[in-house]
Amino acid sequence: MTISAKPSLLVPLLRLACLTAAALLAVRLAMTLTDQVRWELLDFVVAGALLFGVGAVFIGLTRGRPYARYRVAVAVALLSTLALVWGNLAVGVVGAPERPWNLVYDALVLLMAIGALAARGHARAMVSLMAGAALAMAALAAVSLLSAELREPVRTVLLIHGLFAALFVLSAGLFHRAADTA
Repeated sequence: MTISAKPSLLVPLLRLACLTAAALLAVRLAMTLTDQVRWELLDFVVAGALLFGVGAVFIGLTRGRPYARYRVAVAVALLSTLALVWGNLAVGVVGAPERPWNLVYDALVLLMAIGALAARGHARAMVSLMAGAALAMAALAAVSLLSAELREPVRTVLLIHGLFAALFVLSAGLFHRAADTA
């Protein structure tokens, strides 16, 4: 039995695999040069899966779409979501990553993924999804500040949540512009 893939998809996925491997090799090299970088096997597996997965989703969503605005909108949405996941895994959005409160951010990302699947990458639907994600980040900032359990500095909470809310608003705006050109 042979596995066949469209050449137009195989080449970008091979490039992506090489870029992912190069990023992981750079981390491995950093580990040999400094004690500040300490990754275990699971860290490499998760990082590789995240990087390759986000890249594959980008390729899948943008393949055959000629509009640069749409590609940029997808890139901003995916990279900001990747940064949220990566940060939550590494240090936690609010406190240490093992705090149960950080599961709320994982749930947000899961809901965003479900919404994006339901939207099937249509720019108009993605506007609402990304605007909703921005509102969710603002709401989570408010809850974080009001929670007696979470004693994070106000500046930190506002900075982190504001940054992601702004990135999601930027993505919504880019999807809106992309919808106008489609």
